[in-house]
Amino acid sequence: MGLLDAFDVEKRKLELIDKALAKNPRKNDKRICICGHPLSRHDETNGMSCRPARFDCPCVRAVAVLEVPDNRYFLARNEGSGEKHALMRGIFMAQKGMPDRFDDEAKLLVELKCMNPACGNETNLFPVRCDVDFYRIYDSNKDQGVTMFYCETCREIYYDSDEAIAAKRQMIIKNNT
Repeated sequence: MGLLDAFDVEKRKLELIDKALAKNPRKNDKRICICGHPLSRHDETNGMSCRPARFDCPCVRAVAVLEVPDNRYFLARNEGSGEKHALMRGIFMAQKGMPDRFDDEAKLLVELKCMNPACGNETNLFPVRCDVDFYRIYDSNKDQGVTMFYCETCREIYYDSDEAIAAKRQMIIKNNT
């Protein structure tokens, strides 16, 4: 006796439901957003919203960065940049949960280059929580829903650093002249 035999359900109906659900592209979308959550959990009908589980993610733009065989590992809350980021935690958990399948089937959908327009170095990347001007925010700051992939040099520039203040000052001068 199998486990399914312990329940009063019809196997034929389960197969029909499974086929119907497999045809729904929203449920089958295996792409992961830069915020670290499945794109199927994003809704752009009335502005952007991302609800991966029983919490709201402040994601402001859906950017597909990864395609995975199983997106159930990508539902964690975003706790900061780098190792604390939901994307890194999801990749780690997926590799732990299905090591061979994940390594064989997961695909990166973006180039391995720094997203800082002034940089663009091709290198290993680091997910960084940013403010709306794309400057890194501290992990203790409120998440503003912007994540960028930065190189080692660019990720060290915080929104209140001398470099960021000088760059913002230059941007204000440029925009007002």
